[in-house]
Amino acid sequence: MSVRTPAVAGRFFPDTREMLEPTVAGHLAAARPSSRRAVPRAIIGPHAGYAFSGPIAGTAFAMLQPLGPRLRRVIVIGPSHHVVFDGVATSGATHFRTPLGDMVVDRHGVEVAERHAVVEQREAAHAPEHSIETHLPFLQMINPDARIVPLVTGQCDERPLAHLLDELWDDETVLCVSSDLSHFED
Repeated sequence: MSVRTPAVAGRFFPDTREMLEPTVAGHLAAARPSSRRAVPRAIIGPHAGYAFSGPIAGTAFAMLQPLGPRLRRVIVIGPSHHVVFDGVATSGATHFRTPLGDMVVDRHGVEVAERHAVVEQREAAHAPEHSIETHLPFLQMINPDARIVPLVTGQCDERPLAHLLDELWDDETVLCVSSDLSHFED
């Protein structure tokens, strides 16, 4: 077992289960109910500290709540903020840890991704990165047993990335895109 430990717990979100669970539950509960009847197969959510992004993240992830235990696999893709590289980075970790516990990495999905020329295992890209980590507690509150395919992007042409996602994204998979969305733009 290889665990990717939290990099931003205690800074971007609480570092204890006792504080984090009610924080995430509160953001999910505060989300306005969607008028959508169908559950989306993809969402875009922010990855800032929860003090800034929690309500918007709660709104995005609340749309996935109806899936509950049917949320089986999530491709979580976010940009690299600390390591400059070309392509997409996977991790050799078997689990990603948060204060809510460990999320299992879908190793088969990672292996499929690594068959693509633009994909390479880069632990250095994952170790300090918050763009994926901030989404995990929301996913854990929806279904702690969901498996993840964590992908960090560097400089990458959209065509190979689209081919990669097309191969990974099936009927049992949800895509979660992590984005800055904006830094207080109008």
